[in-house]
Amino acid sequence: MSASSAVEIEETLLRLNNNISYLEAPVSGGPAKAEKGQLLVILGGDRDVADQKLPILQQMCDTIYYAGKIGNASKMKALHQISAAINHVSVFEVACLGLRCGINSQVTEIKRSGIGLTSKVLYDVLASQAYNQYLVDRLPKFLDQDLSPDARLSIWVKDLKIAREQLSGTGLSTSVLDTLLFLFEQAGQKGDMLDSDICVARFWQAM
Repeated sequence: MSASSAVEIEETLLRLNNNISYLEAPVSGGPAKAEKGQLLVILGGDRDVADQKLPILQQMCDTIYYAGKIGNASKMKALHQISAAINHVSVFEVACLGLRCGINSQVTEIKRSGIGLTSKVLYDVLASQAYNQYLVDRLPKFLDQDLSPDARLSIWVKDLKIAREQLSGTGLSTSVLDTLLFLFEQAGQKGDMLDSDICVARFWQAM
């Protein structure tokens, strides 16, 4: 849902009934985290209503942010999606460069703290100096050639298109966002959009 749609819904509800409470609550995390109740949710709307609904929201997520008025949460989700995509894509560009250079890729142990990793140099250096969620969650699978999906290419394409729409009115360049969308679309064209998002690495592997 776009920020403008969220605002339109709020305005419509106010016209129909002043007593209806409404929050926008875009989520992030994917099916695996949803099953564990570990989603991230960003709330927009009346703060008192948000506080009242926290016990319900806490049943399905472990991270909740309040972004202010209706519309802000959708925009914040768009920014979050771009940041996540940058982290995700950068992992595979750097990993493919390392593999092409002949750097050892074996991984023997992963610790989420990013401290005290026991592994070969490719993972070690990346994890210690450029730690992010996608490096820990996806890179070991990529190096082991495990393409079971945590998320699919199609989800990234959908979310990045929504992000581009959300931010189109800012008047600022979205060149990085456009490049990210291009990379995920290219990876899907080289295989299937329902493939694991690890397959974004195809863009570099095909060179």
